[in-house]
Amino acid sequence: MRACYAMEECNFTHKGLNKVGTVAKAGVQLMKVLCLATIRSNVLLAVELNLKGMATRLYPALLTKDELKKGKLNLPNAEVAKKAFDRASNIYVKLGGKRDAFVEAIKTGAK
Repeated sequence: MRACYAMEECNFTHKGLNKVGTVAKAGVQLMKVLCLATIRSNVLLAVELNLKGMATRLYPALLTKDELKKGKLNLPNAEVAKKAFDRASNIYVKLGGKRDAFVEAIKTGAK
C-alpha cells in the first residue's frame, strides 16, 4: 500500500483514524480535569491545615475595617493580605475551583 498524501488519492477512509484521534483528545481532557482536581484538593487541604501559616496570613483580607480595629490588626498588613488573597484566589479559580470554597478553607484554617 502506498503512502497517502491527499485524501482524494486514498482508497480507504480515515474514519478509524478520526475516531482514535477523538478518543485520544477526550482522554487528554480527562487527564487534565483529574490532575486539576487533585491540585485543587491539595491546595484546599494545605490552607485548611494552615500549612506554613497560609490561612493565618490570608485571613485579614476577609475582615472589614471595623473587625480589623476590634482585633487590633494593623491596616498595612491587611492591604498586603488583600493583594495576596486576590492573587491566590485568582489562581485557584483558574484551576477550576470556586472562590467560596477557598474562602471557607481560609476561615477553617485560621481558627
